[in-house]
Amino acid sequence: MTVAELKEVLKNIPDHVLVILSSDSEGNGYSPLAGVSEICQYVAESTYNGYIKDEEDYDLYFEEDYEDDDYEYYNETNDDSESVDAIVVWPTN
Repeated sequence: MTVAELKEVLKNIPDHVLVILSSDSEGNGYSPLAGVSEICQYVAESTYNGYIKDEEDYDLYFEEDYEDDDYEYYNETNDDSESVDAIVVWPTN
């Protein structure tokens, strides 16, 4: 899902609604959203798993006190065809 697709899904949801993440695709547990990373590079290893390229180079543990300026676009035309721009969302636990 892209940011544009997520915005479209959320466009009619009131701003006060809490965001909860499912622990897996079967809904075996739930946790509130704790934070969002800066834009990073994601490499898919399968349709359901992958890794963040050069993870140590990114602030992946963003908390809710971010500013719009923190989302400076990282690399719109990256040369690594295996990686794509992504953000990471983190559950509370």
